[in-house]
Amino acid sequence: MPCGRSDYHYSTSTGYANYHALQAELQRRFANGLQALVSYTWSKCLGVSSGWCNVENGTNGGAVTENYFNQSLSYGPCAFDIPQDVTLSADYGLPFGRGKKYLTHGPLAWAFGNWETNLFFIGRSGQNFQITNGSGDPAAISGTGGIGKTSVSGYDRPDVVPGQPLIPSNQSQLQWFNPAALCIIPSSPGQTVPKGALAPMCTDVLPGSFSVFGDLGLSVLRDQFFYNVDFSLSRRFRISELKSLQIRAEAFNVFNMQILGIPGADVTSGTLGVIHSIASTPRELQLGAKFVF
Repeated sequence: MPCGRSDYHYSTSTGYANYHALQAELQRRFANGLQALVSYTWSKCLGVSSGWCNVENGTNGGAVTENYFNQSLSYGPCAFDIPQDVTLSADYGLPFGRGKKYLTHGPLAWAFGNWETNLFFIGRSGQNFQITNGSGDPAAISGTGGIGKTSVSGYDRPDVVPGQPLIPSNQSQLQWFNPAALCIIPSSPGQTVPKGALAPMCTDVLPGSFSVFGDLGLSVLRDQFFYNVDFSLSRRFRISELKSLQIRAEAFNVFNMQILGIPGADVTSGTLGVIHSIASTPRELQLGAKFVF
């Protein structure tokens, strides 16, 4: 068991999920100084929960079931669902120097010989994320008479406002999705819009002023497509039969591509749909040397 809690009264395994994928690979074995490998995965993972302990991490890891009496309402993409994923890795020894095709002798052979390049590329679909209905407990499942003595909240999803597009035509960092397309489900009768919230209150309630479960689908939104390129250049200088010196220059995210992070996803907040972070790491340069003996 990856994690545990002391306040469990009863638990049972009722969740379910499925995963299907097409995987393809293209490989060039080492020849003329070049070897390369391209891998591609087209997949789909669907389920009713992505793990309570956040072990199955993703941007939506640890998502809980909205309605415990009807799990099918929470059937949707897993938190770690990545529909498209492609990677490329390649190693190439420059054709200069002793034993190579060009510049086989002389000062230029010493200067340009024995250099090796390495390239790694990854491109994948954006990860899904879940919009929550704040920290309320609209189904009143906490405490005495509920599922446990501890507080349970954050499981509900907001409602979709009819006639409002969820994805704006000019999607940007300031509005990744349309806040006006969602409404806040009240967790108690008479609840008003929280200060600064961009979404309105929903008006749908059950008889007796009990709130309804949100009808926004599970994990229907994704962050930006992710891509990254790493590159390195290295050379080995032979000192003697048993000794050599290797120098290496590496660039991670060599093109300094900035990938947007996850937007605000709490429907009760004033940053709903706004992105304040990046998912990528800024370019990093690294120099190193290794003495082999």
